[in-house]
Amino acid sequence: MYAIFEKIIPAIGWIRSYERAHLRGDITAGITTAVMIIPQGIAYAMLAGLPPIMGLYAAIIPLLVYAIFGTSRQLAVGPAAMDSLLVFATLSAIAKVGTDQYVFFAIALAFIAGSMQVLMGIVRLGFIVEFLSKPVISGFTAAAALVIGFSQLKDLLGIEIERTHHIHIIIVEALQNFTSISILTLAFGLAGIGIMHVLKKKKPNFPRALAIVVLGALATYFFDLSNFGLAVVGSVPAGFPAITIPNIDLEVFQTLLPSAAVVALIGFMEAISIAKGFASKYEYEVDPNQELIAIGLANVAAGMVQGFTVTGGFSRSAVNDSAGAKTPLSSMITAGIVALALMFFTPLFQFLPRTIMAAIIISAVFGLIDIPLVRHFWKTEKTNFVLYFITFVATLAFGIVAGLSAGLGASVCVRFAFKKKKSNEASPD
Repeated sequence: MYAIFEKIIPAIGWIRSYERAHLRGDITAGITTAVMIIPQGIAYAMLAGLPPIMGLYAAIIPLLVYAIFGTSRQLAVGPAAMDSLLVFATLSAIAKVGTDQYVFFAIALAFIAGSMQVLMGIVRLGFIVEFLSKPVISGFTAAAALVIGFSQLKDLLGIEIERTHHIHIIIVEALQNFTSISILTLAFGLAGIGIMHVLKKKKPNFPRALAIVVLGALATYFFDLSNFGLAVVGSVPAGFPAITIPNIDLEVFQTLLPSAAVVALIGFMEAISIAKGFASKYEYEVDPNQELIAIGLANVAAGMVQGFTVTGGFSRSAVNDSAGAKTPLSSMITAGIVALALMFFTPLFQFLPRTIMAAIIISAVFGLIDIPLVRHFWKTEKTNFVLYFITFVATLAFGIVAGLSAGLGASVCVRFAFKKKKSNEASPD
């Protein structure tokens, strides 16, 4: 009987067999990851075109839900740069950013995408990750990283730039508004990027994002820099949101369904690839179908608490692991600390410079571009290089959805051609 319950709710298993020796590492990891996820959550909500508070809403209950239903011991779930860009890229085409409709669509998108992931897990579609080959994932990630990075020029330079996922439009507008650049804003942003780079080299486990958030907020507060043109995050409401099921009618469902399918697929792709990496490192198994259900339930929860889509984050998971996480208890501790911040410390967030948030995002995403891997594809596996190139170029030229679709289509064609070739070679003359 216990075996059946443990399969449905993996937390039963790790709680029953929990070792006291793991407690110190889990507590340390939980605190460390919380320190990282708070500024990230705010930054990624802004990247998605949403109120900053939604990033914190998405970093509490969804984490608890994944800790209960997930099979990875180190995966740190929460708002992610890629998902945030997807939210903006898909929703900005059907609703005006900043409106109540846009916010509602983001909440509904998390709920629908999560429901799709749960359904996919129940019918055991976890095998679809096999079609997401490494060159497709890498090409898509590299292009998305560039799109995300360039999308932050508006806040980094302190100028008006149209919100778009097309890099050439961003560059043209930045050049056209070059004379309007705020030197103070740019200096703060570059200082933030520089500090994070130095800390990454010298103190890789130090909470870099928190460091520049604290420094930036203190400088803004004591020198009243917002009156000198430094844009800040502004007021962030305290307290918890009401837990409700989004009122999604048939028209909204049909409107969001294509976007939800893309978000569900990419969110799962991110989470399972990270989870598999840690499972291999520590020699345990992750169940792709259970991961679909766990990530899906986390997204459903995000939609119910007025958050937005969540998935596993690579940098957070790496920090969680290096800080000593041994079980999902670390994620529960992270959620608890974020909840405390939401209750008592939100007044401090109003002094956060927006350019510092841009610095956090830029520093995080440009590390996703793996140049040595591209060289490896070119030197050893030309087919993989072609898949990478197709996905990379299509994503930059036509957008997130079209780019991933092109890469998946090319990958399926290559796999089909390879199987056909092997079949022909095996057949007698």
